[in-house]
Amino acid sequence: MGKKTGVWLDRKAAYVVTLRNEGHRLKIIPSEIDFRTREEGEGKDYMRFGNQYGTKEKAKEAKLEQQLRSYYKRVISALRGADEVYIFGPAEAKNELHKTISAQP
Repeated sequence: MGKKTGVWLDRKAAYVVTLRNEGHRLKIIPSEIDFRTREEGEGKDYMRFGNQYGTKEKAKEAKLEQQLRSYYKRVISALRGADEVYIFGPAEAKNELHKTISAQP
């Protein structure tokens, strides 16, 4: 039996279970994503420049994307050396991880 690895993940944590002939190993990888961060000086969900208003959504989305990339990179490094990988989990996290793995050279 080769090294088989299963990962259950969502956007809060990943649980990586590795099976080998001699037993199994569990590794928990927290995502460290700030879902409810309040930026310093942030009081409203919009900015005002004279007569124009803008939202902070793009900056928040960019920060979330960067945090997700970092999280998936840590999960992928825990999967290195596996002969077979099984990905489980709710919502989009498993699909995003699969897409990230497939994009690896």
